[in-house]
Amino acid sequence: GHGRCRECPAATNNRLLLAGGFLLTVGALVVLVWMAMGSAGSETSLADAVRKLIINYLQVSALAAGFPLDWPGPMEVLFELQGSISTAGEHLLSPDCELSVIPAAEAFYTKQVAYAFAPLFVCGASFALWRCIACARGEPWRGERLGVHRADATATTPKDRAVLTLILLLYMIYPTICQQTLSVLSCRQVGDWQYLSADLEEPCWRDRHLAYALGLAAPQVVLYVFGLPFLAAYMMYRNRDRMTDHVVHFRYGMLYSGYRMERYYWEVLVAMRKAFIIILSTFGPLIRVRLQTHLALLLLMAALVLHTGGKPFV
Repeated sequence: GHGRCRECPAATNNRLLLAGGFLLTVGALVVLVWMAMGSAGSETSLADAVRKLIINYLQVSALAAGFPLDWPGPMEVLFELQGSISTAGEHLLSPDCELSVIPAAEAFYTKQVAYAFAPLFVCGASFALWRCIACARGEPWRGERLGVHRADATATTPKDRAVLTLILLLYMIYPTICQQTLSVLSCRQVGDWQYLSADLEEPCWRDRHLAYALGLAAPQVVLYVFGLPFLAAYMMYRNRDRMTDHVVHFRYGMLYSGYRMERYYWEVLVAMRKAFIIILSTFGPLIRVRLQTHLALLLLMAALVLHTGGKPFV
């Protein structure tokens, strides 16, 4: 009883920090959505290209923290700051302290289940929020509902705003989702067997870990790590002849604004670069650190050559 009482202030502080991180994350996402809606549907400008360059640079640079190198302290702080600015995830909202009261492996699996449903939650929350706003304002969900067409070619409907919100949120959490998905498959060789990197007492590829790897991580790799970028590519390809239409640009412009029209798909290549860097940082412990680092540099060099030849930006 006395031990539990001594832990109460620490537990309360952890909950306050978690609540503060949640509110800060929600507030930042609301501001980003509001800013995105303010510029969505307008003509592609140099600002769109610069914004993409900055966000993608910060996201990829923050991924360097996942490599097992002896980074100086200021560099680690810099990586954390870059990740907090460019990625909505555990940089600001981390449940690790709250889950520290249970065994490490159980806490890890609990967190993975939460992240597995995060994209579905984001999708449901985006559409539910704008449904409620539409009902409160008396707006039709779609301009074509009941035969009512858009009175203005530049008008937007709640459905347009919901799609834009969904794409922005998925764009911001994509690196985090990739990292959390692949962390289930991250194991280290200890003696004659491999053990989970998050808890070296949890054996890999047997019993509980095998069930989570096949039932949770494998579907996420297909649906999220590779599925989300190719879904975005499909949506842009389907609307490739209407890229300049206001509605299409408002909904999907974040994916191709700043790029030349013939390079509308370039964001998919950028997403794949992030995914493969995360794959290298995740499975790196299975190979030598020097080889892992050189493979990452080779990947970045290939992306630079591809970028130089493709000239994607306006």
